[in-house]
Amino acid sequence: MSVPQRWHRRVNIFVGLRAQDSGLRAQESGVRSQESEYHLTPHYNPRNGAEVETIGCGVGFVVNADADQGGQLSSLLAGLREADRPGVRALMVVPVDAPMVTADTVATLIAAFSSTGASIVRARHHGWNGHPVIFSRAMFDDLRRADPEVGAKAVVRAHKGAILNVDVDDPGVVGDVDTPEDYRKLFGS
Repeated sequence: MSVPQRWHRRVNIFVGLRAQDSGLRAQESGVRSQESEYHLTPHYNPRNGAEVETIGCGVGFVVNADADQGGQLSSLLAGLREADRPGVRALMVVPVDAPMVTADTVATLIAAFSSTGASIVRARHHGWNGHPVIFSRAMFDDLRRADPEVGAKAVVRAHKGAILNVDVDDPGVVGDVDTPEDYRKLFGS
């Protein structure tokens, strides 16, 4: 299997969190709730699009035509354009280079956001900040104005006092799979 050198330009998962998402439940197959998930890729592949559409639960496929020039922030903005609709309270960003994040961690972060309404909710493991990160609607315009060279980190840094760090017992939140070698270490050849 060929693994792209720059995963974050290939696929990221964005979850638009709506007001009725407090009833989230984690299942063996992943997280299921009333949220909509958007999977992004720079080039539409009908096979991948069909695969994503079969997942259900409002899962959709979004093409990021600017991925090669715009970097990671362009993928986040493509997801935001799709997810930013009436009733959406937040956007959860789960980069593809963090494939080992558990469904329990996602559920924990959504519950923390639902109970606090924090502007930014971020997973943390043993003092290390990681992903996923939830950006409330109040951060959407800041994300749109972020410097493409810095990306969403600029928004996180500008609002460090508004961050709710959620400690989780999930090393996947700080995992990083950027190369074929990283991939093989996790999943074999």
